[in-house]
Amino acid sequence: MKIKIVLGLLGIGVVLLTCLALCSDDTEETEEKKPKSENASVIDASDITQIARTKRENTVPMGEEGTWNIFVYLCGTDLESDGGMASGDIDEMLAVSGNSNVKFIVQTGGTKKWTKNISSKQIERYEICNGKMTLADTLENGNMGDGDVLSDFLRWGAKNYPAAKNGLVLWNHGGGSVSGVCFDETTDDSLSLREIDAALYNTRSVMTDDYEFIGFDACLMGSIEAASILASHSRYMIASEELEPGAGWDYTAIGNYLCKNADADGYSLGKEICDSYYNACKSDNDDGMATLSLIDLSKIDNVIVKFRQFSEELYNNADNDDKLSEYIRKIRKEESYGGNSFWEGYSNMVDLKGAVNAGKEYSSLYDDAIKAVDEAVVYMRNGKYHEKSCGLSVYYPLKVDESAELKVFKDICVSTHYLAFVDKIIYGALKGTLDTYHDVAGILNSLIDWTSDFFDLEETEDGEEYYSYDEYDESDDDDESFWDILFGDYDEEEYDADDDESIWDIIFGPDEEYEDDENYDFWEDFFDDSDDCIDRNMNGDFDAVFDEQPSFDNEGNYGFRLSEKSLNNSQSVSSFVYMISDDMEKAIDLGITSDLIVDWETGKVKDNFDGSWFCLDDGQPLAVYLLEEGNGYDIFTSPVMVNGEETNLRFSWNYNSGKIDLLGIWDGIEKSGICSRGGEKLNPGDVIVPLYNAFNIDTDKEYQFKGDNYTFSGKSRVQFDYLPDGGYLYGFILEDIFSNTYVTDAVYFEIADDEIYYSNIE
Repeated sequence: MKIKIVLGLLGIGVVLLTCLALCSDDTEETEEKKPKSENASVIDASDITQIARTKRENTVPMGEEGTWNIFVYLCGTDLESDGGMASGDIDEMLAVSGNSNVKFIVQTGGTKKWTKNISSKQIERYEICNGKMTLADTLENGNMGDGDVLSDFLRWGAKNYPAAKNGLVLWNHGGGSVSGVCFDETTDDSLSLREIDAALYNTRSVMTDDYEFIGFDACLMGSIEAASILASHSRYMIASEELEPGAGWDYTAIGNYLCKNADADGYSLGKEICDSYYNACKSDNDDGMATLSLIDLSKIDNVIVKFRQFSEELYNNADNDDKLSEYIRKIRKEESYGGNSFWEGYSNMVDLKGAVNAGKEYSSLYDDAIKAVDEAVVYMRNGKYHEKSCGLSVYYPLKVDESAELKVFKDICVSTHYLAFVDKIIYGALKGTLDTYHDVAGILNSLIDWTSDFFDLEETEDGEEYYSYDEYDESDDDDESFWDILFGDYDEEEYDADDDESIWDIIFGPDEEYEDDENYDFWEDFFDDSDDCIDRNMNGDFDAVFDEQPSFDNEGNYGFRLSEKSLNNSQSVSSFVYMISDDMEKAIDLGITSDLIVDWETGKVKDNFDGSWFCLDDGQPLAVYLLEEGNGYDIFTSPVMVNGEETNLRFSWNYNSGKIDLLGIWDGIEKSGICSRGGEKLNPGDVIVPLYNAFNIDTDKEYQFKGDNYTFSGKSRVQFDYLPDGGYLYGFILEDIFSNTYVTDAVYFEIADDEIYYSNIE
């Protein structure tokens, strides 16, 4: 029986959906099911240049000239309980040699244990000034991932510590636009962008001026979505597109700069924050992946308008398979941040200019969008592995396993057209086809602008104004409030009796079949897969995928040719390698390589594999997965154990010089969305154990396979060398534009004395 690699790839979480051809030869029935552009809902673009935003008409300094307060929302989480990083930053604040005009006002919480003399059983507030740390207030323990807790801190700070200029730092883990920031270790909750927005609005009544800057000393928060939120409340935003190393910002440098420059504004201080951060990264040899940007928020609305106009043209071209697949292929080669693999997780954040650049051929507004971004990003520091980063990222679904992300993203997306485009990508990723895709663009027109209408103005008992999200509170039923916003009032009893009927009848009209047949499965009909589509269980006829099936040519190259339809729906081709045990019972996954020769004009693909692989210098091959394709270099991740803890080893490979640099270890993204800080280095004496997914060829049983112990010497390295002598499997992975994959049969090869020999396995 021919050996297939299906089960092994299931072990690494690859969803085997064979949708590259989407459908075989188009039949009349298929064409009727497929939504026609002329029949699709049309997004109303009449208000595309209008942005509802509440801004102060007049600003008045809140304190004496030359005074500065920096409010630090110090959610310690595991960064403190495991490494004392929050306490380390407090020590940096205490090291400021300054005067009483510069203060750090710090709220502590969100961690199970503090290394300093700070209680983890209550929330505490401190004034740090002139090298002294004074306890100013205590509260019952609370959830630092709750927007009301942030709001209370900011209102308290504004009332008790008036200053001419104020800054705000949100300190903790960051997970990007969808996951948010400030993950409380004791509650597993985090602050969403909407919660931050509400908390900042709640502070307006006790402030007469905007914040000079709001910054994220956290990973992945330098996004257009975050900037749009903060533009109503601050003059500048300071944030990183990429992971931040554990050390984070340099608070001693920040404080000392303000003490010497009492009249500094957000721009000059922001440059100092970026410079001191980058210099600290460089001194720790963490500068290669570093990014930090200073954003002029007064220019963000122009970025949003230009991005909306660009997205309208992008959306209108999305019905063209050629253009859609080409755009997706290109955007995946642009700069992305955080996790981008099964092993590490997916952050789904890409560079904003990269997202625009990928669609430059489909939009006449490309130059306008790029110019607007360049004008808003007034300063940034980037390492050598992010030279193309523009300073702002945007959410893009590189990989999604559920629609929950879209539910969050719809509330923070800055463009309705872009939201509809992303919705289409996520639908295809989940269902494997757009054949029954229901274009909801018209429905999206009914959404109220989140920047002004998702919160209500209320009053406290003492008459103070207070903004809340009560009508759209996350603790309430999300679907109910969402449909409320879309469709207005409805019969609550009828809705409670049958959610699907009341919602979908409104969208698609009454369905007699649905109402009469109690066994009718609405979702099966809604997501109906065309009978003409290829069998996803890989038992069907794959002639629709290939014009030429995978085989060896006369020169000994292994390859294939995609059909025209498959080519239009493909985003990438890679290959897998499995190592076979001597007894031919175990197949050990060595990862995925994109070292192929691919002609995207003709669909012709052939291998470029010579038996070389990434290995530790003791000869152990690593399981490697590509994270990023840069200009002259690639960045890879490999699952390993370090001193008994599972993590990921990251390294870069300059394929021109052959040089390989170790970038450190990174724990990846947790299910809660927590994105570990980057840059943790290996230390001499650390014990590394390579990890692999494996399966038993006879029983199909999957399991994790561990390599041998390897002690890091400090000078150890990863090398690109021939695999050890023995037997291996090699095959192709075809990925469609929705990140669904088709895996070809494997061919067997042997390596002996640095020579490679192929043959089919029967």
